Amino acid sequence: MNYLVNYSIKSKALILVISAFVALSCNKSKTAENKTEVKENYFNDTILASQENPKIVEYREFLSTLDSVDANSVTAAIDMYKEIFSGQSKGLCDSAFVMFQNKLDTIELTLNNQLTNDTTDYAAVLSSGNIPVKIKEFKAALQKNGLNLVHADDLVYIEQQRKFVLNVFSEFISESLNQYLTEIDTESREGFSKENKIVISPQKMVDRIIWYENFIKANPNFVLLDNCKNYKKAYFTYLLEGYGDTKLFVSEESKDLSVFFASAYKYLLKKYPDSESTELVKPYYDALLQKQPTSDMLKKYYIKGVIYNLN
Repeated sequence: MNYLVNYSIKSKALILVISAFVALSCNKSKTAENKTEVKENYFNDTILASQENPKIVEYREFLSTLDSVDANSVTAAIDMYKEIFSGQSKGLCDSAFVMFQNKLDTIELTLNNQLTNDTTDYAAVLSSGNIPVKIKEFKAALQKNGLNLVHADDLVYIEQQRKFVLNVFSEFISESLNQYLTEIDTESREGFSKENKIVISPQKMVDRIIWYENFIKANPNFVLLDNCKNYKKAYFTYLLEGYGDTKLFVSEESKDLSVFFASAYKYLLKKYPDSESTELVKPYYDALLQKQPTSDMLKKYYIKGVIYNLN
C-alpha cells in the first residue's frame, strides 16, 4: 500500500495491486485514493470472460454481501472461495482470486479510512509499549484476517500481508499467478522508497524491471497482465527520470549522473545486454553521458507507452 509519488500517475502503477501490491512508502491516504481505480481494473479485465460460469456468479454475489468494515469478511471470503472452487480448473480459480483480491483491497481501503477518522493516537500508543487491551484485540483480529496494523515514520495504517494471501491460495491458483504473488510479496517486504528516497539498490531496481519484462513475455494471457505492465512502466519511468530525492543528476547545473543511476545503467547494460529495456536505455544513457538534451527522447518513450509523463 505504500507509495510516495506524483499520485495522478506514479502511485497508480506502483501500488496497483501494489496496495500495490508493492510497499514503497508511507503515504497511505493517497494510496487509498488509487486503490479505487485498481479495483475497477481487476474486475473489468479478468472477470468478464468467466461471468457466465455459475460458480463465478455465486462467488461474486457472496462477496457483495460481505461487510467491508469488518476484517472478518476476509476469512469469510476465503472460506467461501475454498468451498466453491476446490477442485476447479486453475483458470477459473485465477479469475475467482482476482475477485477475492478486489474485495480484500476494498476492505483494506475501508478500514484505513475508518482508521483515519479514529481519534485514537495509535502512533503514541503503539510506540509506548503499553498497548491497551482494545487495541491489542484489534491488532489480533486484523492479523487473523491477513492484515497488519503498521506503525512507521509516525504513521499508522493497515496493510495486507502478502505472504498470508499467497499461502492461502497457492494450491488453488496457476503457477504464473503463484510466481506473480511471490514477486509482489518480495517487493512488499523489500520496499521501494522511504521518506521520498529509493531505498533498494540500483541493481535491485533493474532486476525488478527485467523480472516484469520476462514475465510479461512468458505470460501474454496472464489474468493480471495490466498490473505487470503498470509496475514495469512505473519502475522504468523512475529509472530514466529519478524518483523524489533520488535524483538523476548530482546537480542540474553539472548534469553529472548520480551514483545511483550511473550504477543502474551500467548494471543493466552489462547483465541484460539483450533485453528490451537495455535497447531503450542505451541511447538515453549515451545522451546523458554526453550531456545532451533528452526531452525529445523521453517524449518518444511516453508516446510509445513505455514511461509515464511525470510533468
